[in-house]
Amino acid sequence: MNIQCAPDSPPIVLGTAARLKRSAAVPSLARRMEKMKGVLALRSSADKQSVTVRFDRGRITLASGVADDAGLVITLDMNDANAKPKVQGAAKHLAFALAAAKVLEPPTKSWQEEAKAFWEFAGDWPRMPKSMLVVCTDDHAEVQFGETGAPEFELHGTAKDLTRVFSGDAIVTEEWLSGKLHGVATLEHASVLTGRSIAWVMGQGR
Repeated sequence: MNIQCAPDSPPIVLGTAARLKRSAAVPSLARRMEKMKGVLALRSSADKQSVTVRFDRGRITLASGVADDAGLVITLDMNDANAKPKVQGAAKHLAFALAAAKVLEPPTKSWQEEAKAFWEFAGDWPRMPKSMLVVCTDDHAEVQFGETGAPEFELHGTAKDLTRVFSGDAIVTEEWLSGKLHGVATLEHASVLTGRSIAWVMGQGR
């Protein structure tokens, strides 16, 4: 699988590339991607962010903007995972649209496994908290990473919202500020966690 975009691309391009790379790591989705041929565009309903993805049987290129030859255009709210996207071109390119829907939603593991992967990526970064406690508000299950004792950072949320953040589908502070997650942290820790969360969404460390 060959997934390419410019390293200085806007966040929506890098984030979409990271998501496709996660799908490419799943054998069944990789096989699907190797058969796909078509041009897909994603654009935000809230701002000017957009990306065009060209699938050419295993060779995938991404670039900013909505290309004129995009056969499938999906408009979605980047800040609301529950908002229903608007899709243009699905009826004309049904097989491609169905395949795109699959590869744009890579499967995730449990929130605990996703949190562990994030900590392994971010835990040693300068100024990161030395310990992180994550609590699932669905069943009050919790797991702590890093040093034992009183945690320097806490994050509470539903299994769904925790999974979104730790899998790289959302940025921790955006979910925190929106009220979907609740945290306890110093300003310094919140700042460095934001940076590591953005890097995770952009595909660093994968």
